[in-house]
Amino acid sequence: MIVGTYGARSWMELAAARAIPSAAAARPTQLIAVHDTLGNASSVRNAGARAASSNWLCFLDADDELDPDYLREMEKLAAHTSLLLAPYVSYVSDGRRAAPQIPNAGQWPHSNDAVCGTLISRELFEALGGWRQEFWPWNDWELWLRAVNHGAIKLHVPKAVYYAHRRPNSENSRLQRNVALKLHSKVKALYPEVFA
Repeated sequence: MIVGTYGARSWMELAAARAIPSAAAARPTQLIAVHDTLGNASSVRNAGARAASSNWLCFLDADDELDPDYLREMEKLAAHTSLLLAPYVSYVSDGRRAAPQIPNAGQWPHSNDAVCGTLISRELFEALGGWRQEFWPWNDWELWLRAVNHGAIKLHVPKAVYYAHRRPNSENSRLQRNVALKLHSKVKALYPEVFA
C-alpha cells in the first residue's frame, strides 16, 4: 500500500494526519509512505511501487482514507490477477460522508469510475509501465484504460470503501475547462479499442 505526497510540506502533514493512519489501520506491515518536494503525483507513486514488496499495489492520496475493512474485502477476490479491484467511494465534504457508490457509474470508459486506490497486481502494474504524469489529473483513468486495453477486467467491490475528501480550490477543480477537454480527448485517442 502506497501513500504518495509531493510538493509542499503541508501535503506530508495532511498524509500523516489522514491517509497514513487509515492505511496503517488497514495493513500496517505493508505501508510505504513517499514524499518528494521536487516530484509529482506519478513519480512518488512509482517510487512507492518500487519500494513495496507485495504482489498487489494500492495507492492512496494524502487527503483520502481507506475503510478499515478495505483490504480484507479486496483480498477475497485478489487471487484473480486479471482483475482491477476498484472500491466504492464515499465522498466527504465538510466532514460528512456520503453513501458509498461507484463514481460516475455507467459512464465508463468516457469518465473514470475508479479512484487511484484501485487495487492492481504488481505484475500488471509493471507490465503497463506505471503511472504517467503527462495525463494528470486523469492519470488514474489513463492507467485503468491501459490495464483494460491490456486485457484486465475491472470489478467494483461494494464493501471496500475509499473515502475521497472533496477540497474546494483543489488542483482538479482549478483545471481550466478547455485544457481539460483537450487532455480528455488526448487520452481517449490513445485507446480506440476501449472506446470502440
